[in-house]
Amino acid sequence: PVEDLPFATLGELESYVTAIESVASLSITHAYTQQYLFPLVESCSNLRSRAGARLAERILARCLECVEQYRHMIDDADNHDDEEYIVEWRDAPHPTKDMYTMVTDSWGRCGTTGGYGARRAKLILDLMIDEYEREKNWVEKGYDLEQKKKRRSKKTLDAAKSDVVNYSSVMNAWAMSNVRGGPFEAENVSTFNTVIKTWARSGL
Repeated sequence: PVEDLPFATLGELESYVTAIESVASLSITHAYTQQYLFPLVESCSNLRSRAGARLAERILARCLECVEQYRHMIDDADNHDDEEYIVEWRDAPHPTKDMYTMVTDSWGRCGTTGGYGARRAKLILDLMIDEYEREKNWVEKGYDLEQKKKRRSKKTLDAAKSDVVNYSSVMNAWAMSNVRGGPFEAENVSTFNTVIKTWARSGL
């Protein structure tokens, strides 16, 4: 039950994540993501540990795998008349902006040494940006094809778009890393207050 997730142990959370990874891609919907996966990511992130951050990242990765499967099915639906090919794009389980932020926050807070958590947070931000661009290109391709034939499915750009909150999360991860190169990494992602905080913690 969702209401029990905040009290779940690491082992219980891992069993939930493993179960999700075994579910058929098209069975994981947008509604399922909002009602179940969002609070599951939150519970994993709140563990404030590397293990919790990894679990949260695995959920994110599973959502993106499912979204890709939806794309393939919708592209197939435009080339078939069989009703079994019809899937609704609005059902695709896009990770929300807040889910990305929870995962990057989780890596920043987990206390990993050597900047590992901050690097993982940056990779998640890069993944978010890449996914948005990937979907944008897919949607634009759909509009091009619509001039040639009537599509059976409507493509919309639903991928989460990064904003200042996501960038700040990654910069804070570098600020909490206490590594000597942290200030330079934070400058690459950039916000004045976070850069100052990182320099102060670096001891340089």
